Amino acid sequence: METCLRVMNSQDTKAVMALEAACFSDPWTWGIIKDLPDSPWDETWLLEDERGTLLGYLTCRFLAGEGELMRIVFPEFRGQGYSRELMDRMEKSAAEKAVNALSLEVRAGNEVALGLYQSYGFREEARRKNYYQQPVEDAVIMWLRNIPVVST
Repeated sequence: METCLRVMNSQDTKAVMALEAACFSDPWTWGIIKDLPDSPWDETWLLEDERGTLLGYLTCRFLAGEGELMRIVFPEFRGQGYSRELMDRMEKSAAEKAVNALSLEVRAGNEVALGLYQSYGFREEARRKNYYQQPVEDAVIMWLRNIPVVST
């Protein structure tokens, strides 16, 4: 399937909200999602199929020389390699912004996501005990450090 990667705009908020609600027991609020396109710190990238159907999205925050993967979402399309397109885009954005480290948190039981992040060089550095609710689960804090900077 052909895909298209593009930056989120304000017309995408309802579709992103629908995916958010479908994927998380604690989804982001409408206020958070509606502000993403205009945020000076956040980048949200959408992955669509050739018909314009939203397959998933990634939000990362870049601030003070570091980046944080805030969300990566693929409700119906997990395991098909689409997340790598968004992870590659995040790494490229981090390098372009001269960010030297990226962090994220993930449910301890999300083995697929843990494997994906480890394949990009992220390593566990801490845990937040019982951080997630519904169900209660630890958060694994992962970091990718010493990211190469792209010359501009």
